[in-house]
Amino acid sequence: MQDQPWTHAPLVAVDLEGTGAQDKEHEAILEVALVPLHGGSPDMARAWETLVNPGRPVPKRPWISPGLTDEVLADAPSPEQVGQ
Repeated sequence: MQDQPWTHAPLVAVDLEGTGAQDKEHEAILEVALVPLHGGSPDMARAWETLVNPGRPVPKRPWISPGLTDEVLADAPSPEQVGQ
């Protein structure tokens, strides 16, 4: 693959939403999104997203998406379930 452009490589864009590095060892992932790239363009038909229940209350912080509340995340899978 070294002689081909990057657009030929199997790539996936990853986006994580979390409580932030300010939580240090208590930082938690709240949402995961994956978007495959084909020919350098997003393949939205194969994109995947899930909320994640961190198993603890989500702190109220300005950088946390306002839609990611304890109530919304209550029925989401745990980090261990998402990783399977």
